[in-house]
Amino acid sequence: SIPDACNSEDLHNSALKCGPEELPAGSAAFWEAYLKLQMEQNIIIPQKHHKRPAQASMHNFLMVCGSAHQHSLDYAEHLIEKGIHLMEMPPELSAEQKPDSADLAAWMNACLQAWEKQPRLALRIASKPIYYENSADRLKARFTEVLHLLLQQIRPEELFIEGGATASSLLNRLNWTSFTPVDELAPGVVRLKLSHDPNLFITLKPGSYSWPDFLFNP
Repeated sequence: SIPDACNSEDLHNSALKCGPEELPAGSAAFWEAYLKLQMEQNIIIPQKHHKRPAQASMHNFLMVCGSAHQHSLDYAEHLIEKGIHLMEMPPELSAEQKPDSADLAAWMNACLQAWEKQPRLALRIASKPIYYENSADRLKARFTEVLHLLLQQIRPEELFIEGGATASSLLNRLNWTSFTPVDELAPGVVRLKLSHDPNLFITLKPGSYSWPDFLFNP
């Protein structure tokens, strides 16, 4: 079996260890590395080459940081260093008491104003854990509702969503149910095209994974 891998190089090195006497087992990401190696060694002949789509635009995007994983917290500093406006939910939305619709609208309007100044925006629930009864689901629901309101006012070229539960909540709230996979930016980081709006790309990433370094390279 294949041990934990932190990056594509680890996967490649694991694939190199699989000789004709081994029966390999691993994740989908491992099998991708394994098949690439088989093709490099001409053991498997690819049937078709697909044209790689244009790289994700980093001039017009909304990034939804929905994970409390340390990777996400560390990446927040990277976003700020790159000049990306990072906004957290205000206290009235993250408190245990249920906010009213005016509170949700107020933060949405603040996000909208930030977007109008510069259409490169990252949003997150909080930089520190928040604990009270059912806090994760309640915060996610509030976050999702504000994002739903915001995406009725703006249409980014790229929507980056971090965290599987956040992605599921938001896409269901938007009633976006049909997508076409167009690229894998890194292991587990998948870029999709929204079927009813081919000008909008959505990139999904598990919270424990890292965004690829090239996203903000010139």
